[in-house]
Amino acid sequence: DGQGYAGVLAVETNVPATGGTLVLEIDIETPAPSAEFIALPNPLDFGQVPIGTTAEGLVQLMPLGSDSAEVVGISLQSNDDGEFSLVDATELPATAAPTEAFDIRVAYTPANGGADSANLVVEYQAGVDSMTEIVSLIGSATSPDLNLFPVPVDFGWKATGGSYEIPLTMSNTGTVDLVISKLELTGWSSPTLSLAGVGAMPLTLAPAEVATVQAVFAPTLDMTQTTGPIGGIY
Repeated sequence: DGQGYAGVLAVETNVPATGGTLVLEIDIETPAPSAEFIALPNPLDFGQVPIGTTAEGLVQLMPLGSDSAEVVGISLQSNDDGEFSLVDATELPATAAPTEAFDIRVAYTPANGGADSANLVVEYQAGVDSMTEIVSLIGSATSPDLNLFPVPVDFGWKATGGSYEIPLTMSNTGTVDLVISKLELTGWSSPTLSLAGVGAMPLTLAPAEVATVQAVFAPTLDMTQTTGPIGGIY
């Protein structure tokens, strides 16, 4: 009936005592059933997740009391970019039993680089009391990052009839593999420009790995003199 009880257990013995025999009295208490839960783990850390992929994590409401509770709300807060989401959300209200964990699955799909965070808010009714558990959700997006040097590639003024090279280095300053699927001059580039040392594509660069190609300039007499760009790479 949701109430606790208290009483005294009297144990009569044949041990002599003043006025008769010894009687032992033992206090007995049975506390009222309680519904209390704690959400674990807290925080839920997804670690590093590549951009565009999804990682799933599990939060469990672990019972601390001896009575069931009614879960009435599961929501995400401070989830401005929508990178955290609930997976197979339980239909509410739902009963959280005192004998087993209540599972809540959360997904993290980073869309931008850097650290992300949000709060998972779980509301439950314990008898007449409204209770709330807040779990911090954290994760970090990983991605490749291409760094080109030098930019721009400046040959300066060169005499016609010669061929001049400048090394163009490509490095992956990101945290996961960088895949270069194409490396060639743009269609509007001058025919006096070319690339040398370009290997088979795609080219994969691990984090901190560097590759080098040669930008080649062979000026001709009929080319227009200009201080502007004469080509590009994509």
